Amino acid sequence: PGLTRSVVERGHVVGNHTWAHRDMRRLSPRRLKDQITRTSDALRKISGQRVTCLRPPYGALNGRVRSAVRVKELALKLYVVLTRAVSRLSVVHAKPLPGRPPCSRG
Repeated sequence: PGLTRSVVERGHVVGNHTWAHRDMRRLSPRRLKDQITRTSDALRKISGQRVTCLRPPYGALNGRVRSAVRVKELALKLYVVLTRAVSRLSVVHAKPLPGRPPCSRG
């Protein structure tokens, strides 16, 4: 909770990434709803702000996941991951998809 408060106090938006980081496509409708609701409720209680977006674990999507996110009135956020080899290291850069605004404060 302290880290979440600190992030919000610094002006950042905190989004939903689900409670247990499961592949949402494999969850029952009840568990899917619970993952979204439980996380959004906890984040709202900690931050005082309504959660406005969700990034599904692993970027895993299907029609049921999209529908559940839409019912909860959340913006769906996905990322493009680009890798670049540097010597023996691999550097990963993540950026929002083109044309998709960042999450807003609720």
